[in-house]
Order: sequence, then C-alpha cells, then structure tokens
Amino acid sequence: MDAKQRDRQLSILSILRSSERPLSSSRIHEALVAAGHQISERTVRYYLKQMEETGLSRASGRRGHSITERGLTELDSRRTAERVGFLSAKIDQMSYRMSF
Repeated sequence: MDAKQRDRQLSILSILRSSERPLSSSRIHEALVAAGHQISERTVRYYLKQMEETGLSRASGRRGHSITERGLTELDSRRTAERVGFLSAKIDQMSYRMSF
C-alpha cells in the first residue's frame, strides 16, 4: 500500500472514529471532500470493503460502516509512528541549522 492509499485509509478511519453511529459511504465521501481529498464515492466504497476484509471496519447493512477495535488500534499505532517520524525530522532540521 502506498502513502496516498494509507493516508486515505487513515482519514476514513478517523471519520469513522469521530462518529457515534455507522456512516454510509456517501457521508464518508462528503467528509473526505470537505477535508480536501479528491476521491470518488466508488473509491470510498472500495476502501471500506478492503478495511472490512482486514477487520478494521464493520458493515452494519444499510446503516453504514463503523470502526472496530482493531481499526482503533491500527489508527492509533499509525498516528504514533507518524508523530515519531515528524519529531525525528524536526530534530534533524534543528541539527542542520545549528552552528557552533
């Protein structure tokens, strides 16, 4: 999975986590577009199917999709790795600016 797909998947998981009830693919699509992602509703359904197969989300019939415990764990672990990478890059940047 490339970085763009991973970012989209994380965004979908974040949207599902922030909702108290299952969301339809059209609602998730609206939220993604509002956040600045260029993605079709069909692509959202594709990602949801992938995430359901891997256990990150759960389909609730026509009511929509919700995040699973595994999805919450995956979201938290990926976000942690991103924060550590950000801090590492920040430390490198500050080291390069340093003069003795």
